[in-house]
Amino acid sequence: KGDHMTPSKSKKVTYKLDDLRPLAVSVDCENAILGGCIESPSIFSAVIASGLSGDDFSTIHNRTVWNALLEMKRDFAPIDLISLLDHLGPDCDPAAVADFLHGVVINEKHILHYVKIVRENSDLRGLARLGAEIEAMARAHGAEAAGIREFIQQRIGGCE
Repeated sequence: KGDHMTPSKSKKVTYKLDDLRPLAVSVDCENAILGGCIESPSIFSAVIASGLSGDDFSTIHNRTVWNALLEMKRDFAPIDLISLLDHLGPDCDPAAVADFLHGVVINEKHILHYVKIVRENSDLRGLARLGAEIEAMARAHGAEAAGIREFIQQRIGGCE
């Protein structure tokens, strides 16, 4: 359990395996993004254009709300809290959805900054899952390094 170096274009980060933090999530940023999208059509359009996807959200609840907002936009339905609650149906917790609007920042520049944070954290979670998958493959009975290398190249071959 020695020190490891992780590559970065801007800096080298030294860490000890025992000191790693939990997987990255930014629920406050996710909530602000969803609230901004509910409150402002121009912010919603800018967030869509940024490439944010449902998979970037850390919770199933936030993914469900994001996908519902996309469906509503596709169907030209009005996007507001009441319409969203109706779209989500009776199993939805209205208080949880209303929390998106509590203290929401209706500023496109801020929301797009939050999108960058959420996407970065999503990428980190994806890399952690990939690492766990690679470790599981390496620990499997009859594992072959060549097969694992090929898997890695297929998954991240184009990444720097």
